Amino acid sequence: MEEQSICRNCGTRSQGAYCHNCGQRTGIYRVSFKETFADLASGLFTLEAPIWRTTSALFRTPGKLFNEYLDGQRKKYYKPVAYFILWTALFLLVRSVLKFDPFKSVAADTTLNTDVSWLYEAGKFMSANINNFMFVFVFTLGGFLKLFFYKRYRLAEFVAISFYLLCVYTLINTLFQVYLKLSGAEPNFLPALLFGLYLALAIPAWLKGNMMLTSLKALIAFFLAFMFYLAISFALSIVIVLYL
Repeated sequence: MEEQSICRNCGTRSQGAYCHNCGQRTGIYRVSFKETFADLASGLFTLEAPIWRTTSALFRTPGKLFNEYLDGQRKKYYKPVAYFILWTALFLLVRSVLKFDPFKSVAADTTLNTDVSWLYEAGKFMSANINNFMFVFVFTLGGFLKLFFYKRYRLAEFVAISFYLLCVYTLINTLFQVYLKLSGAEPNFLPALLFGLYLALAIPAWLKGNMMLTSLKALIAFFLAFMFYLAISFALSIVIVLYL
C-alpha cells in the first residue's frame, strides 16, 4: 500500500505525488534553488502553463476564457491582476531598454514657454507613472462595460475581465513603442484603434447576443472609458505637479 503523507499546504493526509484536496505536491520540503528554478521554468516555458494558456486564449478564444474564468475555472488561467501586472512590467522594461520618451519631441516647444511648461511636466509625470494610472483605465472600462451591459454581470466581474482586456492594450502599446523607436514616427492613437477593433470582436464573443449592437456598445464604452481615463490621469498629474 502506498505510504500516506501530510500536505504541508492544507494539512490533508494524502497518497501519491499530489494532495487530493489542494493539488500541491506532497514531496515538498525546504526551498531549494532546484525547486525555485524548476517552478519558474514550468510556469514560463511549459506550453500548458497558465501564462501561455491565458495568452493564447486571450487572442484566439477570449469569449471562452472570460466565461470559464467567471464560471469558476480559476486555476486553469493566470489570475487577471497578476497577469495585468506582468504585462505592465514588460511594457515598462521595454520602454526602459529603448529609452523611449513620448514627450521628447514636444519638449523644445513647451519648455520655452513658462505658461504651458506645467502641462508638459504633467504629461511627462503621467507617462512616467503609466503603470499606476493604467489601474484607472481598468476601473473606467469595467464601469462603462457594466453601464452598457448592466444585466449580465456584477461590477467586480466586469473589472476582473477588464484586467484581462487591458493586457491586450498593453501588449499593443509595447509593440507600438518599439515601432516608434525604430521608425522615428510620431506617437498617435493607432494602439487605441487596434484595441477598439479587438474589443469589437472579443466582447460579442463573450456576451453573445446581437453582434453588431454588442460591438457598437463595446466601442462606445471603450471610447468613454478611454476619455475618462485620460482626463482623470491627467488631472491627477496636474495636481501632483503643481501642488505636491
